Amino acid sequence: MRLFNKDKKASLQLSINAIVILILAITILGLGLGFIRSQFSSLETQFDKVSDNIQNQIIEDIQKSGDLLSFTTLTFSGIKAGTSNPLFFGVKSTETQRETCFYVQFVCENAIGVQCPVGSQMSNLANAPTEAVPSGWNWFDTLQGSRVETGTVKVLKGELQALNAPSATYNGRVLVWKHFIDVTTEAATNQYEDCITTEINNWPKIKKKTDNTAVSGTGTQAGGQGFIHPAITTNDPAATEPTRTVVLHDSKEFFIDLI
Repeated sequence: MRLFNKDKKASLQLSINAIVILILAITILGLGLGFIRSQFSSLETQFDKVSDNIQNQIIEDIQKSGDLLSFTTLTFSGIKAGTSNPLFFGVKSTETQRETCFYVQFVCENAIGVQCPVGSQMSNLANAPTEAVPSGWNWFDTLQGSRVETGTVKVLKGELQALNAPSATYNGRVLVWKHFIDVTTEAATNQYEDCITTEINNWPKIKKKTDNTAVSGTGTQAGGQGFIHPAITTNDPAATEPTRTVVLHDSKEFFIDLI
């Protein structure tokens, strides 16, 4: 009988110990999850703060310099093929009466010891090569058709991801285009206010208007008084008009050191 009682007490003691251990494990797990959650929350808050700081810095740079375009960096050093490299930039509108749409095109001008990647030069991008993407050079990706209010600065995020290219230093230029009205008609006004937000199939083949009709065709649009203007086009069936007359708003030179 005493042996039975001892076994019963021992079993009870083991059960109590097991319950205590279980409670402690659940408590520790809860504390751990709470700590992890607080860390993620802290990181998210910190990320928002950094994003705000970047935006404020870009706006301040544009206001102080008087420039129309500002980047967090224009020299990309030690870039590895296939890796994602975020970038931020701001565009200032000089319009005084209406909002306008801006488009950001990246082009390769030359590369030391190698050729510019296929489909990355301005002459190629006017003819819709299969390698082209909404940002022109397929190493870059950013939002297009960004509507900017009169006299304000809009900060946008982009991404550089070098693809299928040999190690070299690449020299390029970012061109920022904006809508342009050459003739004051209702159709022109409607076209001006309608941003292209889908894939751009043809980028401009000229940087400024010309009276040389020999350059007409894809990447241009005829305007008033016989001028030929830069233009972008889309094959989006939902677009009311596939072509937009544009004018060069500003441009910046950049360098990529691909290792």
